[in-house]
Amino acid sequence: MARPEQHAHLSRGDEAREQAELDHRRFYRLSARASSESHPRHSHHAAAATKRVNIGLVIVIGGIAGALDGVGIVFEPKEPYKIEILFAAIVKGILVSVATALSLTKQSTWLQAAGFGLLYGFAFALVIFLAKGGFKSKDAPYVVPSGIVLGLVTGLAVWKFALI
Repeated sequence: MARPEQHAHLSRGDEAREQAELDHRRFYRLSARASSESHPRHSHHAAAATKRVNIGLVIVIGGIAGALDGVGIVFEPKEPYKIEILFAAIVKGILVSVATALSLTKQSTWLQAAGFGLLYGFAFALVIFLAKGGFKSKDAPYVVPSGIVLGLVTGLAVWKFALI
């Protein structure tokens, strides 16, 4: 026994349109009922990074660390671009601090914070080292160790004071 077509009076295009409208209604009905509560095991419910860290404090930590890293240039009598280099060191410190903060969670340990800080400090220092000519420059090799220390200290400071 053959079943009669449910929508025999509609053309194929009208059937597809009707089905798409039904799917659209179902989707919005389901999404309206979906719970908006977060669940810690689902990454799509994770809190925004600004809710996990005090971003203002992260920037202050990075600025202070960068200033301490670059303040030595002020005492170099032959350097014509003292202010620009100090400003670049402050920006580098802020970038290392923000990158480290965005990599940490509430469950991060001090060792992870130090590791991320060290990694980002090394990466930014390596860029500066290569931009200054690498080993051909007389003072470029000192940039990498100071960048590593900057990153390590920044990572620990962010972990200790800026994580909420």
